Amino acid sequence: LTGGVFDATLGARLEELGYDRSFDEIQTSRPADRTRAGSLVVALEPARVRLEGCGNLDLGGIAKGWIVDRVVAMLAGEGSQAAVVDGGGDIRVVGGPWPIGYGAGHVAHLESEAIATSSRTRRRWRDTNGRELHHVLDPGTGDPALAGIDTVTVRASEASLADALATAMLVDAERT
Repeated sequence: LTGGVFDATLGARLEELGYDRSFDEIQTSRPADRTRAGSLVVALEPARVRLEGCGNLDLGGIAKGWIVDRVVAMLAGEGSQAAVVDGGGDIRVVGGPWPIGYGAGHVAHLESEAIATSSRTRRRWRDTNGRELHHVLDPGTGDPALAGIDTVTVRASEASLADALATAMLVDAERT
């Protein structure tokens, strides 16, 4: 759906940039090189997922939405006709309409759908050379995305879809 703009195989690159430690520690990290990031391929099989190559997954741009969707499915299985599940910015509702606030004073009225916000304004740091970094990477360069958009909110049928699309739009809204 994103033309490769959403890419969960960039976990090793995020580690190289310092995003595997606390923000206190990250401020003193050396400039990031690309020694560990390699080509990681995700092979989908009927009953499992196999990782081939070098690297690791970063599911930060989809995992919260996926968990919210699983909780909604569990509630539906228990017969719930109305619910709001908030996974810290990734929200899915059953029934409705529910007024859901997001951003600075915005409200969406959701009815059995989801909303997710992704931003690069909070999780920012500088390496020891003073280069500003953030956690949303452009798969084409392996570096933090340079798009002029700082925050994206997406409304979709499922929270995992809204989560992934919001992240992808931060990288390249034109291709997503």
